[in-house]
Amino acid sequence: MTGHVILDEVLHTPFERLHWLKGEFNSLFDLINERGGDATPLKNKVERLTQQADDLKDLQESYSDRITFVVQESRRIEVGIKLDKASNWLNAKGTHYNVMKAKLDQVESHREELLKELQPLYDEKKDLSCQMVAWEDLLQVAEQEVFDLQGQINTLNATEVIASPPKLAWKRLKLM
Repeated sequence: MTGHVILDEVLHTPFERLHWLKGEFNSLFDLINERGGDATPLKNKVERLTQQADDLKDLQESYSDRITFVVQESRRIEVGIKLDKASNWLNAKGTHYNVMKAKLDQVESHREELLKELQPLYDEKKDLSCQMVAWEDLLQVAEQEVFDLQGQINTLNATEVIASPPKLAWKRLKLM
């Protein structure tokens, strides 16, 4: 869209005033670049068109007193054809640029959506990581308890057992 506006402005501005538009074009190119686009191809085309217009102006001024009207018209037609070709090329590239810019905007929008979808996963990961640290602590405590109890079992198994008293004596002890 911007390329069409710039081209339209170039085509409708008299040759002698095209150099005044350079500042406006530069601010538009800066705006395109600031928004993430690449205005270089468009800038190059506009500069070529304005240079061709300047060349035509210079040519007209240098030959204006020395050429006939027929020659002047012939040259004007020739330059007009070149200008039409350049303008068509600029339009085609401007359209291609706009399509690419729209795709870039679509990709950026999709990327932002995916980042929004990722945020809950990052939060869940953080929560699970905290839970894992707590569980690791609990597991270490449980492992230590199992180790201690296993040690107690081993100690009990290694302890020498004394013979138990005869059964009758044992019953008498209970009765007392």
